[in-house]
Amino acid sequence: MSHIHIHKERCVGCRYCELYCSLEKEQACWPAASRIRIHREEPTGEEQGQVCQQCLQALCVRSCPEEALIMNPVTKVVDYDQQRCSLCLICVEVCPFKAVWLSPQKDRIVKCDLCQKSRPACVAGCPEKALEVIT
Repeated sequence: MSHIHIHKERCVGCRYCELYCSLEKEQACWPAASRIRIHREEPTGEEQGQVCQQCLQALCVRSCPEEALIMNPVTKVVDYDQQRCSLCLICVEVCPFKAVWLSPQKDRIVKCDLCQKSRPACVAGCPEKALEVIT
């Protein structure tokens, strides 16, 4: 099971990961459409990252009434089938990592799929090397 790990001690909150992700997925610098999000916790200033952990027993997969989220048996990545999705948003509600979102266009959900390549765009673009693919 691969997923993106955020090294909190290295993250400076630049949010470049959000830009690289949105460029890869939306072909635009659009952090609101990113599959990874960085939030600053106030008043501590601590950076908190949110990204899908590709859970083997994923609540989003088990809870989806339309089977729009499925665990890919080969890649072990939670895949999303927009055609099957009814936008009930149960997956958004049940994700313990708060890593599934309604898209800014409100026409689909968005979640990390590891860019379906060996090095996701957010990991490759992080100037602080705060992101790592764990397998």
